[in-house]
Amino acid sequence: MTFDILSDIIKKRMSTFCEKWEVSYMTKEEFIKHLLKAKVVLEKLAKKQDVYDEIEERMYEEYRKEENIRNETKRKWINFLRIIGIASACLSLYFFFKDKMILAILSFIVMGVMLVAFSVLSQNTKNGRVNEEYYNQKILPIEKELKQQEKVIEDFIKSEEMRNLSDIIPQKYLNLKAVLFLLEVLQTGRADSSKEAYNLYEEELHREKMQEMQEEQLDYARQTLHEQKNQTKLQKKQYEVQKRISRQVSYGNYINTKNYYKISIITKKHRKVLFV
Repeated sequence: MTFDILSDIIKKRMSTFCEKWEVSYMTKEEFIKHLLKAKVVLEKLAKKQDVYDEIEERMYEEYRKEENIRNETKRKWINFLRIIGIASACLSLYFFFKDKMILAILSFIVMGVMLVAFSVLSQNTKNGRVNEEYYNQKILPIEKELKQQEKVIEDFIKSEEMRNLSDIIPQKYLNLKAVLFLLEVLQTGRADSSKEAYNLYEEELHREKMQEMQEEQLDYARQTLHEQKNQTKLQKKQYEVQKRISRQVSYGNYINTKNYYKISIITKKHRKVLFV
């Protein structure tokens, strides 16, 4: 039993080694043929993914419509309760001043009930009946369709076509973007082997990553510059306010000093008059 297990492991490893050896010694033309086959298979997968995205977009659109309907119903009820509440408050005051206390109390109770209902409805974001009806008729069928398409994609990924591709092309490069790039560099003569093509693709990925980092740095620099400009404007305004306050204080001190000297002169004159 143990020998059989070891034998299976050895066979699998030998098979993997042979496949890698065949790929590494594959001619440029043979590799291009495999890439063209991979392109066809991956385009099928991309079309299935496009269908999934289209269904998902329709589902989100129906969610938005359902939310608009719910909010519209909610707004109507809120306006109705608001009108009843205001009318009850007015009637309560009217009956109170007319000494009709029973009617005033009843109107006050109605107003209280309307306020409670208004508060509950404002906090509750769902209208169960409308939500349930619209969901069952519009959204639920699309959700089922989306799950079916997801199952289609999963089955295709597990299919023999995709497994055959992974035997030739590493999983890292098993996507339409990578395959199209590899085909381009091989067909245009920029690469003469699978190894050179893979290296060029890695360089392209590195270049894209560096470009993204540069764009992020530029965005951060722009944001920082914008914040610095706002900070400079704020500091300028604060400086102007402080300068204005300083001028006002200086002017006030000048007036106080001037008044002080006036009072001193007047006091001296009065003293001279008194002594004379």
